[in-house]
Amino acid sequence: MTRVASHQNNVAVKNPATGIVGTVPALEAADIEQAVAAAEMAFRPWRALAAK
Repeated sequence: MTRVASHQNNVAVKNPATGIVGTVPALEAADIEQAVAAAEMAFRPWRALAAK
């Protein structure tokens, strides 16, 4: 499994109706690109599986 570097800074995810829902790491563009690439590679074999 590929992991993105850990960061100390987090950004609050807010729902205007209910308040803060959670937090996500504040990533640099390169970290986001790495995470997207890892997700894409992980999805390739998974999408070949039958829904059943």
